[in-house]
Amino acid sequence: MRGIERADRLAKTALKKGNVEMQVSISKAEVKSVIWEKTQTNKNNEICQGRWDQEGKGRHLYQIQKSVKGSRIDSGHRREDIVLGHCGLYKT
Repeated sequence: MRGIERADRLAKTALKKGNVEMQVSISKAEVKSVIWEKTQTNKNNEICQGRWDQEGKGRHLYQIQKSVKGSRIDSGHRREDIVLGHCGLYKT
């Protein structure tokens, strides 16, 4: 009976609080997902795209992929992707 009384007392205390405090751990994948989602805003993309368009370095890569947003072409064979990408065969 003691456990039930304690649970009842804790429940009544929780009801009096405006907010419930709770610690929830999240996985590394969830953190990455949230960061990815937050960084893909239009404003952030415009800033990054502007920098990419004006940058003096990496122009060989710029000729292959002019847009900072979007998915990378991926055949599932990393070595082939690098070779074909460097040859300009994956131009968008």
